[in-house]
Amino acid sequence: MIMLQDTTNCGEATGLINGLPNNGIMVSRATLPRDFTGKYAGGHWYRFERAGGAEGMLDPISVYPNPGLTARLCWCSALERCNPARPADFRVEAGLMTIVRLTRSVDISCYVLAHCRVQLALADATPFAAGDQLMVKKGLAPPHRLACSGTVVSGLGVDGKGLSARMQEVGDQQGRFDLGKVPVTVAVDSYRLCWCQASIRPCVSPSEFSFDIGTVTVVAVKYVWPSCKSLHRPF
Repeated sequence: MIMLQDTTNCGEATGLINGLPNNGIMVSRATLPRDFTGKYAGGHWYRFERAGGAEGMLDPISVYPNPGLTARLCWCSALERCNPARPADFRVEAGLMTIVRLTRSVDISCYVLAHCRVQLALADATPFAAGDQLMVKKGLAPPHRLACSGTVVSGLGVDGKGLSARMQEVGDQQGRFDLGKVPVTVAVDSYRLCWCQASIRPCVSPSEFSFDIGTVTVVAVKYVWPSCKSLHRPF
């Protein structure tokens, strides 16, 4: 079994995490064809689930903790017969799980040759923190948040490779991501903003920027080269 614990070290939690089913416990088992997850032996995958309509069938449970959080995955062997209500029994750290709560999507416009920044209220995006990063990718709105998988937009970002500067906390509980100046080489279009928790993770490859937070639209400026040469009226 794995228990999610909101603590520095596994086994030190003094209580359970609100908003998680089964006391925050995920139990492993062998997959069934209806799980649609591939074929894995017991001990190789875990999820929150409940009994389905038919006997022996199990369905996944969606979780909505408020606020979002990063919790430790704390493991206990079935042979130890751990008590699901006693966090101290789950002492072996197996990694981290981040559950994001984003109450509203980002929708901004940035002009060609102007500075582009993404700013959001941190209360609406938990557990976003200083040091996180965004990557700008091509593509339509994904079917769910964890499907930000388009190709990277070259030219945007502080390094010209679609990557934002690390998020800074500004003003009254606001988070700001700097995407640098938009060059004329970037096509006028709408792009996806993909988040990675770079404050605590490496976030090196584009695949790690998988959480979709919304849209940035690049807008042409009427009186700046080269668009000004096509205007029908003078300056």
